[in-house]
Amino acid sequence: MRASHFLFYEGNNADPLAFRDAFRDRFGAALTGLAGVRAVLLYTQDGYDDPYLDDDPGPFLLCRTEFNSIGALFAALEANAGQLNFADSAALPAFEGRVRDEVMLGVQYPTAGDEWGRAALGEVSYFVTYPNTAGDRDAFVDYYTAHHPPLLGQLPGIRATVLSTPSDMTSPLAVTPADHMLICDVSFDTVAALNASLQSDIRKELREDYNQFPPFEGDPIHSAMTRVVLKSDGTP
Repeated sequence: MRASHFLFYEGNNADPLAFRDAFRDRFGAALTGLAGVRAVLLYTQDGYDDPYLDDDPGPFLLCRTEFNSIGALFAALEANAGQLNFADSAALPAFEGRVRDEVMLGVQYPTAGDEWGRAALGEVSYFVTYPNTAGDRDAFVDYYTAHHPPLLGQLPGIRATVLSTPSDMTSPLAVTPADHMLICDVSFDTVAALNASLQSDIRKELREDYNQFPPFEGDPIHSAMTRVVLKSDGTP
């Protein structure tokens, strides 16, 4: 189980890599110094080629900070809320958009090459974020977790599959809360490996399964993102 704080910088930014580096300079030490933190991962957008999609690229920066429990996560964020004032854009490049966050619980699923679901995450992640717009969120999540991970695990070249769902706790930070019912992260070693998997027959089967999902409004957001590791204890 992963207890994760997701932070999303959404909108337009002329230079996402420069923004990432400025964010790391501004908040990196505070994040990596949190009590009990096991990983701090920064993600920036990359290109991808999905034959079924041409949609919003999602956040230009995503920060995922992980702990072993929701209690440890909440305590660390609450104790350091003054340092983690992410809504304060001082020392960051100007951007047009918004900052949101969410506390979520993640589960890693088996893949064809990792039957126990314990492999390290890959360098490139394909995030699919689903807005909380289903008539019955529990029915949506139950269907998704029963049907989608076995297919995702067969994608050629996949390293790991992690599904995150909202916790009962709201972030203690002064940031606008996000509202997702599920975030899917499938990771690969390279963008080329991701793109090859998106051309596979399994991607076609995933699309067919998508058409069977319980109803929800709007569209999920798909984002291919490359990560930088600020801290990791090596725990999958």
